[in-house]
Amino acid sequence: MSIDRTVPSRFTATAICAVLMLLIPPAPAMADNTFTPFTGYRVGGEFEDFDTGNRLKLEESETYGFAFGWGEQDRYEVSYSQQLSELSASSQVSSGVLFDVDVINIMFAGKNTLNEEIG
Repeated sequence: MSIDRTVPSRFTATAICAVLMLLIPPAPAMADNTFTPFTGYRVGGEFEDFDTGNRLKLEESETYGFAFGWGEQDRYEVSYSQQLSELSASSQVSSGVLFDVDVINIMFAGKNTLNEEIG
């Protein structure tokens, strides 16, 4: 795999997330707010283009991101992660990298606590 990205490199981004995870301890005063940097590894996969018969492969690679949560009774969270990968094709005629693929995942979540008795 030969992903050449200028901002930031995967190793740099992974190292920054790892350092942040070690340097930002949980604070009891901020128990209602959380910030969680993370890093991981996502697997790729293969599939076939039925129109051309080419085998397509999404390369596996590192992923990094963060999650931010807030709220006491009603809890909310925003999560962002990014994976830099490549899509390559192989056929009987030629094979190689088609293009770079940046997988960006943004998630909004929440929890609502009912404070009244039902019944």
